Amino acid sequence: MLLAICGAIFHITQYILKLLLLNTEGEEGSSYAEETVNLLILLSIPYCGWRGAKDNDRSLLCWFCGCNLACSCYWPAMALLVHNHIDDVAAWCEDCSDAHGFNYDDPTDFNNMSKREELDECLYTASNNRNIDVE
Repeated sequence: MLLAICGAIFHITQYILKLLLLNTEGEEGSSYAEETVNLLILLSIPYCGWRGAKDNDRSLLCWFCGCNLACSCYWPAMALLVHNHIDDVAAWCEDCSDAHGFNYDDPTDFNNMSKREELDECLYTASNNRNIDVE
């Protein structure tokens, strides 16, 4: 039951932080409704664990354990994928920033939307092609 409570606290804290950082300037991103639905789905898992432990319901406890097992397999797999491809992504970022004159250390480049869009398009193309020739 303690694990379910810790999971619920984690997801609620994450939800609050997302709402505080939510971009409301019309750019692409999550909406309040989408984040609320995500929270409800995420809270259903710890609720099943809590309710299953409280009522001694094996099906709810199996659902809780199964979801946690799936998450415990998913996150290490994602970490391994990121670790294996971080050099590729770093190379794409370097190639695209050089080709478009984007300086990561210059704050004015981050505020220049046209430069950011060019860089985003270059990175998107690079990630889809898996190799890049930006010149």
